[in-house]
Amino acid sequence: MVFRPNHELRIERAYRHLKELEGAEEVWSQAEPYLVDLEPDTESPYHCLYVTPKPVDPDPMSLLIGDCVHNLRSALDNLAFALAEAHTKPLPQNLAETSEFPIIGDEDRKGNTGVGPRLYGDVVKRKLGGVDPQAEATIESLQPYKRGNKYRSDPLWVIHDLDRIDKHRFPHLAALFARGFTIDPNKSRNVVMPPGVIESYGGLAEGRTKIARLPLAPANPRNG
Repeated sequence: MVFRPNHELRIERAYRHLKELEGAEEVWSQAEPYLVDLEPDTESPYHCLYVTPKPVDPDPMSLLIGDCVHNLRSALDNLAFALAEAHTKPLPQNLAETSEFPIIGDEDRKGNTGVGPRLYGDVVKRKLGGVDPQAEATIESLQPYKRGNKYRSDPLWVIHDLDRIDKHRFPHLAALFARGFTIDPNKSRNVVMPPGVIESYGGLAEGRTKIARLPLAPANPRNG
């Protein structure tokens, strides 16, 4: 029986978890995931629009995210070990025990930046000591520190950091990120919008969050 490489199996398992997560997110989003309310601004004749996201159940959301990123991170380590085994035969025990796919940012624990090359140099022989030099050069070219102060948005760093977080606590889930809003006049028959400035606030919505400030007045002032 021929078994497939471990890193391929890990990636496929991560993909299955990702599809499960997409399904769970769809169920959550269809169940009225947030509440919207409008109230007068106490400091002006304007009204404020608020949105309150409902909490996201960590089971299955956080668990699926953790399983997905763990398998992706482990797939990289499995790949590094396979590369070492393929190039160095037999692979010494000390290299087998320290084999790992390094993922290095551009900042140390003291907050010093621009130190990525040094940090990578400190670990490359220990983690990739048995790997073919050409393969090692390719791994180095993929390092997040190559992006300087933008290393935190690098996909490899995101996987590495989420896996690290998941080992200690559930990943924190943001239920809503506000980018804007629309007004449907067909659904706003009780109010009219006099001249004025509409203010829209984007960003993370956690708890009751103001996302807009806009001029509104009753369509029939006599009715209040």
